[in-house]
Amino acid sequence: MPTGGGDGSPPEQEGATRTRFRSDSSDSEPQQRVPLPSRRRKRTHEESDSGLEPRTNRRRASGSQEGKRRGEKKMKRQRRTTTTGEGSKAAVEKDTDSSSEYSSPIRRPVSLMVDKITSSGDVVQVYNSDPAAVDAYHKDFQKYQKKLARLQELPTLKQCKHALNITDWHDVKKKNAVLDVAESVLSISSFLDGKEISRCSGVIIEWVEINRSAIVVTSSQIICTKISFNDWEDNNVYAPNCKVIAHLLDGTTSELILLSFSKHYGIAFFMLMGGSNLQVASLEPELEFGSEACVLARNKDLDLVCRRTTVKALDPLDHQKNHYLFIGGKTHESPTGGALADFDRNVLGMVVDALPNIAFIPSYLIIKCLRLWQKFKKVARPHLGLKLRSVEFLDISHLDQLSRDHKIRSGLIVGKVSSRSLAESNGIRVGDVIFSCQGEVVSTISQFEGILLDVCLKQFEAGNGLNSKVDVELGVYKLRKLSRRMVTLSVELSDSMEAFDY
Repeated sequence: MPTGGGDGSPPEQEGATRTRFRSDSSDSEPQQRVPLPSRRRKRTHEESDSGLEPRTNRRRASGSQEGKRRGEKKMKRQRRTTTTGEGSKAAVEKDTDSSSEYSSPIRRPVSLMVDKITSSGDVVQVYNSDPAAVDAYHKDFQKYQKKLARLQELPTLKQCKHALNITDWHDVKKKNAVLDVAESVLSISSFLDGKEISRCSGVIIEWVEINRSAIVVTSSQIICTKISFNDWEDNNVYAPNCKVIAHLLDGTTSELILLSFSKHYGIAFFMLMGGSNLQVASLEPELEFGSEACVLARNKDLDLVCRRTTVKALDPLDHQKNHYLFIGGKTHESPTGGALADFDRNVLGMVVDALPNIAFIPSYLIIKCLRLWQKFKKVARPHLGLKLRSVEFLDISHLDQLSRDHKIRSGLIVGKVSSRSLAESNGIRVGDVIFSCQGEVVSTISQFEGILLDVCLKQFEAGNGLNSKVDVELGVYKLRKLSRRMVTLSVELSDSMEAFDY
């Protein structure tokens, strides 16, 4: 699948493949019409007196017409098959006007136990062992079980398959707010050489009126054939030309067109063509630690995975990227690519299954990356060779000591410095605190990463491209020497993953 021109621009519009899926749920049986003999005999006698054709001929003609009508109904109920984006076939039933037909009520077959009067006059139940009765009972019971199974697939009767879904919804307004956001969450699958390589969720984040398309954000894992456990090792293998299919909520599918993906941030943007009644999510750049939120994802059957959670004030582990933020709890199914939504119909970020935690990439960075691609068809950042943690996330006793001894309550702690990097050669050491970047006070890693993306934006606006040198000025407080100093790192802009050298 083409992913764009040499400058990263999207290819010419192609007709999106859309395939409708509908389950074969036609379990209605036409009701038999019971004739009224007395009325029919009277009418036939009158017809005979009036010179009309005899009753037998009329019944034969009526039977012929009835057979024709039944044949037409049968043709209407015939199913047509179409090819899905994955190359498989799905049965699709044509729409028919069945307003005059009612499905037969579900009833358990009459038991084979029958009443029997004993010689003493008592009534007891005995098993009816008549072979014909037994055979008829088992056939009816099988029909009953099949119909019961179809009935239990109705949304009103279906049992929840997701044990961690929210079950104690007492605030209907919150539930409706989450449902509104869920309309923007899709299921996405990818295929290489006819084999599925990945499946995750995706979120519609923007509508492009000029070509009637939508932009979908998801995890770059959707085009990965190999994923490294350590985010700081550049060992992921990507297949950008693989076929990526969006499974839409109306039962159709559409082939997605890759616009851009960031190896470092782990996000990918796709163009969705041909969708109808698409709901665009509202990205909220601001978030509050400790606030309640909701994870929204979809499985392969488009079932909604919904779980209440809390935005945690946690730092990434050693193998996780700086820009990850975290939420509480776990899920049985991977929510990767799904939405982290608040209860005001906003999306706070894109969820990532970052073992052993559930992380999310904040909407603030997603917006920055999207605007950068829309303007320059590329996403890049300076590589500094630093692993960072947040001062505000420290244990309160340690934060108290830092506040008393150094008058520091915010900033970014240097967790590790890449070996032989410019940061190391310029004296930045583990335990130092970065209090500013490019002259702006920083307190969160998301804010810090946003400044780095702005540095890239300014470089591109000045006509500089990838691999060009850029100066990044950091304000560093050295706890060992109780001193503050400004450090300037002249590093390259890169669109690759930042690897860490230990």
